[in-house]
Amino acid sequence: MKRKLQSGQALAEGLVVMLALLLFFVAIAWLGRLLSISLQASHASHYGAFQLSRDIPDINKAELDERFLLGPENNWHDRRANELLDSHAIAVKVERAEKLDATMQPGANHEQATLLRKGWKIEDQGIARMSLAVTPLFTAARKQPEAGVALGLGLDFFDHFSLTIRRQTSILTGAAHAASDQEAHKHVSLSPEGWQNAAGLSYESGRKVQSYAQSVDAPWNRPQPVFDWLQPWQGQLPAHHLEK
Repeated sequence: MKRKLQSGQALAEGLVVMLALLLFFVAIAWLGRLLSISLQASHASHYGAFQLSRDIPDINKAELDERFLLGPENNWHDRRANELLDSHAIAVKVERAEKLDATMQPGANHEQATLLRKGWKIEDQGIARMSLAVTPLFTAARKQPEAGVALGLGLDFFDHFSLTIRRQTSILTGAAHAASDQEAHKHVSLSPEGWQNAAGLSYESGRKVQSYAQSVDAPWNRPQPVFDWLQPWQGQLPAHHLEK
């Protein structure tokens, strides 16, 4: 009698185990996609923050989306072959925190340092916070869970789980970052105290000397002096800086 009651028990247990394994396999792929999206969202947040540090006035959201989340190499789909992301699923926000006080700026609160910071435009205007929110489309309840799914724990559960991935990067900006030697020289020439005042006096003396000397130099076909003592030197380094 006992043997009759136990007939089919192994089959039922096997089906339960198979169902649990199936859920685990689906969950692994589901979680892997979320982790991949999360990693790319972190990269996009870092990239956007460093864009702000290079005097780019605003984030190019279309470029950010295509480069990190919507490009052909990021082809995420759910188990129903629906794309997980589009531009509407990605939200980008830039905020500015309170400006740092003088003691935390280059040169601290020294009077001359304050003038140089303003002239060279290296005074931080506040911490920039780049926030990114990504909501995969399979997390939106496109329809009600299928009827008859016990406790809502069937495979349909993975199409309705609500989740938004948020990543945030904060960075100091306005430190006079230069994309080239030419831009670096332009920054140097901005400050009256750091360059313009001294250079202006030298240029004035040089032009005065030129006015007297040009008639003497003319027969020798000597080139006229150049009164730009920054740009011609861009990209040039003293030899001792090039030694290994």
